[in-house]
Amino acid sequence: MVSNEISLTPKERYAQLCSSGADIPLFMQHWWLECVCAGKRWEVWLYLDASGSILAAMPYLYRRRMGNVRFVVQPTHSQLGGVWLSPEVRNDEALQYTIAESLVQHLKSLKLWYYYQQYNIGSPMVGILSSMGFTVKRRVTYRIDDVSDMAAVERSCSKNKKRQLQHAIDLTVRHDMDPEEFYNYHRDTLHWRRREISYTREYFLVLYHHALRRGQGEIISLHDNHGTTLAAAFVVWDNTALYYLIPAFDISRKETGASARLPIEAMKLASEKGIAFDFEGSMIPGVAKHYQQYGTTAVEYFSVERVYTPLFRLMRWIYRIKNRKKI
Repeated sequence: MVSNEISLTPKERYAQLCSSGADIPLFMQHWWLECVCAGKRWEVWLYLDASGSILAAMPYLYRRRMGNVRFVVQPTHSQLGGVWLSPEVRNDEALQYTIAESLVQHLKSLKLWYYYQQYNIGSPMVGILSSMGFTVKRRVTYRIDDVSDMAAVERSCSKNKKRQLQHAIDLTVRHDMDPEEFYNYHRDTLHWRRREISYTREYFLVLYHHALRRGQGEIISLHDNHGTTLAAAFVVWDNTALYYLIPAFDISRKETGASARLPIEAMKLASEKGIAFDFEGSMIPGVAKHYQQYGTTAVEYFSVERVYTPLFRLMRWIYRIKNRKKI
């Protein structure tokens, strides 16, 4: 058995770990990364004990540009990443430091210019990596842990949100929107706001069909009495939370209340499954205010980053200046 495991690649070992029922978050699952990193290189770093059992794992998206510019970044549509620790490690601070030291050496061996990942809520690795020179920044997602009583959830909404929900009371809810139709709708609603969609049709179809086959995703949509789509969202879930991953709505039909009701319908689905509801994070003030009006709780997670070369820091500064001028 051990010899068979030795012959497996780290990604194959990680696939087995994910299939074993280990409590690995959705956005770090092997199948998820195969979808969101399609056409790109993603790898897995493993820390093993003397018997070959996995004590820690870090899947990561490895990018290379302009020849030698190498960096690790967070994949698209993936709130969390970083290091997963097996249960026996989570209360062993000394072993956590040993694992972190091994990770730092691995990152150094990649000859990176830059490292960036967003770490799981409550990960002890965040503080350890901070003490080792990594930059840690607070991020927030908005969450409702208990959606079992939807009447109570709606009572906790702000007055403004309740008023919007009243306007949407007669809208039709569907759970069977065609994924191609959803992609076109999202693309068009962004186009009307003079924005470009950030992902391709092929990317979305692969992610959607994998999630659907696994029973971990669906599209929820709202329509008026003429069948016109007013709002839609692609949601995904694991055994802990449902994530409001890709919402889309027609800003010109805001008065219908569809964009207010759509999260409520997603919460109802989470309630049926007995899991939490997560707005999948936003640090944008206007979006955050919208999420707060549902009686959500701000839940912290952290970005962990490190710039390995001064040249990359300069390149990033120039990039930000250029993009600021475009706004």
